[in-house]
Amino acid sequence: MKTPEKILDEKGTVTRLIAPLLIDPKDHMRTGREFVARQYTKFTKPVLHHQNDSFYAWADTHYREVVPAEISTDLYHFLESASVTCRKGPPVAFKPNRHSVAELQAALKAVTNLPSEISPPAWLQNDARKFPADEIVACANGLLHLKT
Repeated sequence: MKTPEKILDEKGTVTRLIAPLLIDPKDHMRTGREFVARQYTKFTKPVLHHQNDSFYAWADTHYREVVPAEISTDLYHFLESASVTCRKGPPVAFKPNRHSVAELQAALKAVTNLPSEISPPAWLQNDARKFPADEIVACANGLLHLKT
């Protein structure tokens, strides 16, 4: 069995360990949430979203559209690293195929879905912000308020 993976914060400090990936091949929603947690989370926030039949991933200063083939590739690699339990004996390596990736991708759309009424620019979190989103530009080192 693999050793736990280290998760680092922005300063390089270990914030938590992630156990080896053990999935239920029939629970696609749970596996989708685990995929987001392990592959598309930054500073405890999910950075992969799905809206209007497209995926968007945070790229340090903006969300970029992720083509379906890239998501499929990520899912294949993710599932390839997974194990499944057996009734008898230790867990065995999961062998992803087109069907398992398609099922997980469909669940991932539900897990990461943003309501259609949210249109950019917008704050994705429900917390109040000092400035409206259309007055802010995201930069690599912080947020810039255009009117100040």
